[in-house]
Amino acid sequence: MTRNLDVISSNLVDGYRQSLTLVEHGQDALLVMPQTFSDGTLLSVLISTDGTVVSVTDRGITSDLLGIAGVDISRGAVARSWEVVLKSGRTLPAFGAEPWEITASGDAEDLSTLVQVVADTALRAEGLKVLAVPRRGGSYADSVVRRVLQHNLPVVPHAPMAGLHGSRRKVTCKIEIRNGVYLQALAGKDGDTRALAYDHAAALFGSSAAPVSYRLCVLQGKSWAKWQIDGLRDVARVSVDDELAGLLDEYRAFTSALPTKYAGGNQMREPYLYKTPRITPG
Repeated sequence: MTRNLDVISSNLVDGYRQSLTLVEHGQDALLVMPQTFSDGTLLSVLISTDGTVVSVTDRGITSDLLGIAGVDISRGAVARSWEVVLKSGRTLPAFGAEPWEITASGDAEDLSTLVQVVADTALRAEGLKVLAVPRRGGSYADSVVRRVLQHNLPVVPHAPMAGLHGSRRKVTCKIEIRNGVYLQALAGKDGDTRALAYDHAAALFGSSAAPVSYRLCVLQGKSWAKWQIDGLRDVARVSVDDELAGLLDEYRAFTSALPTKYAGGNQMREPYLYKTPRITPG
């Protein structure tokens, strides 16, 4: 069995290595990766070394793509969301980095990790496309993210949520208040859609390491069965379309009341963060 794992590991590493293209770029190196943005643009990063320190940058490609989509990362809540996404990589930015760049820096021996951090952050940042104004149509999840933004709350679209056993699964978005609220939008246009959305959310939040008060299911419409609502309440807080605005107003009031540098404890103590809006099944 060990030999089989060694062979699989070797094949995976060799295959991934062959999918990378490394091009000399002056004193630096341009790495073209197999990952792509939603429009098919290949993800590439510029790697610079200075002794034992290495820096990685997307060269502003991600912000350019957002600009083309109609997202202005320099203004209002979009700017705050962009800043939150940049910080989600949890690494030091490159020295002298521009605000429109996604960067990471560290020891040369950590290069592979830094490259992956920039790549993951870039793909996550592309989710801010849903904040483009004006924008028509789109999915129910997109509309929920836009509603969060309209309440002047910073969001990280497609944010990773830690699981109980080391997994990291993506939610619709993370609202950046205190330790963050992980939000999953559940489309409910018909019975089949509701069943699939319920199964996904129940599994997603059932294995989450975040406290229940930090998990939020937003349901489309009021045609959900009582057993679905009760099941979701076991793993998360639940809200529906016409109740979401009030909840977001409370979140906004909470963030406005916080000092610039909040030094509180790790537990949410605000009563409304534990409320579960009442839903009458259709």
